[in-house]
Amino acid sequence: MVIDYSTIRTRVRWFGWPTLLSAALLAHFLISVGTWMVWFVGILRNPDMRDEFVPSLLPSAPAFVLCGLSAVLLVLALRGRAVARRGVLLALIASVAFFWTDVHFKRYQFSVDVATKEYWDSGGYKHHYWTCGGTMTGGSASSRYRCYGSPRSGRAMTVEELIDDGRRIQRRTILLTPDGSGDAAALWYGHDYEEEPADGHRCWLSVDARFIPSSDARGWLSIFTDDESCQGGRVDVSSAPLKTAGVRLYPKEIEVLPPIDAVIARGSSAVERWLAQNKWQRDWRYNFNFRDRAIVEKYEAIERRENPLYWKDAYATLGGWHTGWPYDDWHELLDATLLIQTYMESEPWVEAWQLPSGRMQVIQRIT
Repeated sequence: MVIDYSTIRTRVRWFGWPTLLSAALLAHFLISVGTWMVWFVGILRNPDMRDEFVPSLLPSAPAFVLCGLSAVLLVLALRGRAVARRGVLLALIASVAFFWTDVHFKRYQFSVDVATKEYWDSGGYKHHYWTCGGTMTGGSASSRYRCYGSPRSGRAMTVEELIDDGRRIQRRTILLTPDGSGDAAALWYGHDYEEEPADGHRCWLSVDARFIPSSDARGWLSIFTDDESCQGGRVDVSSAPLKTAGVRLYPKEIEVLPPIDAVIARGSSAVERWLAQNKWQRDWRYNFNFRDRAIVEKYEAIERRENPLYWKDAYATLGGWHTGWPYDDWHELLDATLLIQTYMESEPWVEAWQLPSGRMQVIQRIT
């Protein structure tokens, strides 16, 4: 601040109490504003903390407002203006009020948290350091000590890296489509509601086991559902299709990203560090409590484009990962082999499995 003494008719009040008090307030709030700026720079530099920026604007506003007010009051006090006296008192009262608010809501000057070595090594997203500083709360003398910045033991997962990890554990998937030529991989019978099977089991399709990835089955597999209980079914193995009258389906290999649950359960060490940053465990199914859900949503958007479950005209697939249905058996089937999954004429969606024991199982999925 530069004062041209030639233009001032009254003498400058350097040591008047309004000047000294407003200067003290200005110094305090300059520190407050400075630490708020350090806080803003820190969270903007850390991808895991950027969502704290907007919520921080409101509690930081008093510090910036009172800092500006103190600067104006200092100029007025130096010039001996009477309004400066009342203004400085009001600014002091406001500062004390904000200080009392901080104390009342337990926003103490410093807070200290103790973390174990295992937690530090996990790379938790709120323990990624680049600088340390006090963060003023409410614009008062109370401050909150926090440290954020670049990760010590890892960094935030990107969508591209998550997709790459999904591709790494991707399983071969064969789409059964009526568009093709040569040997048919399956015959589709569908759900004929006019047919009343004697034993209550209805055959949806017959599949040549040679086309099923990662299966040691031989012959033709005919997939039946139990229509009486609407649960389960059976798989019959024979040397020929159950019926020759049906829609001929031909094999076409496609790429389908595994569901996010598969990446969580079987992803790489980078995924494991990412889960630790989000305080998530391998054996937990994904839900909206997951912090980095914005990244997962982008991943799932690509999966939905590739997954025939979301297509209008898909009949069935062979192999691949199982869908993340809201059932409790998802982890139980991780080591089983998905043989067949149907889409046409759902509900139900029908799955045929070969369990680690070698036994075959049919599961009906309904919403």
